[in-house]
Amino acid sequence: MDIEFLKSKFRHKAEADIKDIRIAIKATPFLVKEVIRLEEELELKNNMIEKLKKKIKHQPPLVQKGKKDKFSWIVKVNEETNTILFQFYGTPDKSGAKICSNVIINMTENLEPGFSVISDLRKLNIEFMSKRLGFYLRKVHYIFSGMDIKYLIRVVEDSKDLEVIMEHCNDNVNFKMFSVTSIEEAKNVIRNFGKYLKE
Repeated sequence: MDIEFLKSKFRHKAEADIKDIRIAIKATPFLVKEVIRLEEELELKNNMIEKLKKKIKHQPPLVQKGKKDKFSWIVKVNEETNTILFQFYGTPDKSGAKICSNVIINMTENLEPGFSVISDLRKLNIEFMSKRLGFYLRKVHYIFSGMDIKYLIRVVEDSKDLEVIMEHCNDNVNFKMFSVTSIEEAKNVIRNFGKYLKE
């Protein structure tokens, strides 16, 4: 049975003519099946739309900035390179560190498994790193250790700063960690490690 034939035959008719009764009888089961198929297809499409709506509604932004007293931060997600970059500025307090750590964790939802992390610590006042602030650093590091992360790259200018940070981190992780002195160098590590760079 051809749906196009039925459309041309009965498009402008309220009921079938006597001469078309055989066609109408044959068409009935076919049309019922077609209606069921379309209903199922419509339900599937509606379910997909609802899932997309929820995803869009809960999708974290790709760039988020924040400030708390003398501490500020910028978190950027690059979906194309599957990378999250966070940059810290100033002197953190425990309230700002808590907010910032939650922002970082939430924004990883935009990324696919195997993502890379770049942490720019050059403008962070490491000198005032307290046990309480270290707690939130350990919190992020702990959650990262349970994720499918490929690289974690810290951007620091002074090796002493890195020593202070590492005191609050767990080395028992399943991803590779690097220390570099610029964001561009960090990006090069992500692009080239395994191709030109070796452990």
